[in-house]
Amino acid sequence: RPSLNRTISRVIHNKIHNRELIKRYGGRADQTFLTSHVWPLAKASVIVHDSFLCKNGYGHKSEAFPTQRPSANETNCFVGCVRPCCGTGKMPFGKCPKECRPKDHPEWIYC
Repeated sequence: RPSLNRTISRVIHNKIHNRELIKRYGGRADQTFLTSHVWPLAKASVIVHDSFLCKNGYGHKSEAFPTQRPSANETNCFVGCVRPCCGTGKMPFGKCPKECRPKDHPEWIYC
């Protein structure tokens, strides 16, 4: 892809494989590592799909999910869900904000 910045990709790859750096982030500190070492490099190059926090500053481009979330009687599995999430019943979140819905599907209340 022409849009792929190979220099940034190489820097991120080297950080992920740097054993001395990784040792500083033991246990559940993976999110701290990502926040400190990956996100500052990646945030200008990502598309963020978010149904609830689309107005937050995740990067330069936030878009609604292209598909509608299934109803609660189908499944509660979704990208980024806290495990275990695969069950039926009550939706884990309420209705998604109108500004986070796809422009061509404002009727999707669970998106």
